[in-house]
Amino acid sequence: MEGAMHGVYRRGEVYYIDIYEGPRRIRKAVGRNKKIAEAYAIARRTSSLRGVPVLTPCSFGRLADEYLRFIAGSHRRETVEVERYHITRLVEFCGAGTAVGDVTTRRLDEYRMSRVAAGISASTVNRETNTASAMFSAAVRWGYIATSPTKGLERLPTDEKERRILTDDEIARLLAVAKGTWRAFVVFALNTGLRRAELCNAKWEHIADGWLTIPGETAKSRRRDSIPLNAAAKAALATLHPAGEYIFPSPTGGPMERSTINRALKRLFKAAKITGCSPHTLRHTFASKMVDCAPISTVRELMRHSDIKTTMRYVHESRERMEQAAGRLAIGEGAGEARETSPEHH
Repeated sequence: MEGAMHGVYRRGEVYYIDIYEGPRRIRKAVGRNKKIAEAYAIARRTSSLRGVPVLTPCSFGRLADEYLRFIAGSHRRETVEVERYHITRLVEFCGAGTAVGDVTTRRLDEYRMSRVAAGISASTVNRETNTASAMFSAAVRWGYIATSPTKGLERLPTDEKERRILTDDEIARLLAVAKGTWRAFVVFALNTGLRRAELCNAKWEHIADGWLTIPGETAKSRRRDSIPLNAAAKAALATLHPAGEYIFPSPTGGPMERSTINRALKRLFKAAKITGCSPHTLRHTFASKMVDCAPISTVRELMRHSDIKTTMRYVHESRERMEQAAGRLAIGEGAGEARETSPEHH
């Protein structure tokens, strides 16, 4: 044991505090960072005099490790890996040994600006900020900090791009080049709106009475859901020959990897001479087509969005549909003629 300073001493690689709070002696292991241990000792003595709660010392690296372990039990593996990437970059910028309480709003803004300067899109930086916000909220709950430094952060402005929707002609060209299992995959995805992870993990046993059950462990919301299968989706499945538990298995019989879907669809889009698309385009197209068939509340249920605002962003209002809607309204000049041609008026 080395000599104590500010009520702090080291035993092996770990620093301890040894202070008095009134008549009570406090001995406690803090960690391997001497500065954090000294700051904690001073904070405890000061706080005991003022009668305010004492925050537990924690380095930024330790918080990151604890948070990632915490979400591992409630988030999809893909989500955890994305958040791990976000957090790792932030920890590298701020320093793993930095006390959590020393990570300020200004420091986070500096990090975000460095990301933008490196060519990272504003939407990606905003997602990284969301991850940091969740982690710092956990730090508040766990008693490491009193308030989150992300509270003062504003979302970076982004250019909202029109979501890519396949036209009827593009769908026909895509299906013309898709053969066998991949044709069934495309048809099934277009008629269910499933996400990649849900398609990868869909099993034959999940289908019953014309409905597909989506287990909570594979759903983005972590909530068990079910969706009806239409005639086209059922017909696509009828072309497959079940050889295992997964509807779209990998060559080894396990769940198909998302990277496999990415490569296959990229090849099919190129063969069909379709540009600007991603695997998620199939889901966007489903939503756009569905809005012509059902109320927006039903589309929301089929897309399984927790907030209808998300559904509104997914739904693409075509110019033709808007023109038809505007044409049904006739006020004043020419109203009589418009009413005569509109099937909505009797």
